[in-house]
Amino acid sequence: MSGSGYGVLLGDLQALADDFGTEAKAVQQLHGDVDLKPVSTGDANLDATLGAVLMNLKGLIDGTAKQLGDHGSKMQSCHDNYKSSDSDHARLLDSLMSAAN
Repeated sequence: MSGSGYGVLLGDLQALADDFGTEAKAVQQLHGDVDLKPVSTGDANLDATLGAVLMNLKGLIDGTAKQLGDHGSKMQSCHDNYKSSDSDHARLLDSLMSAAN
């Protein structure tokens, strides 16, 4: 029930919130795929570099997943706020219309 015409917007915001949440979980699952111990190459410097690259990659994955999750939460808040505002406007309009009669 969208008296102010927010129906499409509400659906889009909910879809975005759901998509961001789904993608955050998918990206976070990549963390386990990168959680590998680097194989010894026989070169201590190369081993250290590979270990550092894996650690940085894990950090990027975690940061990306967190940002996606944060965006999903913000989209859900937008959805909830619009829905609440829409309901308030509809009630106000109904009150004004019944008072005018």
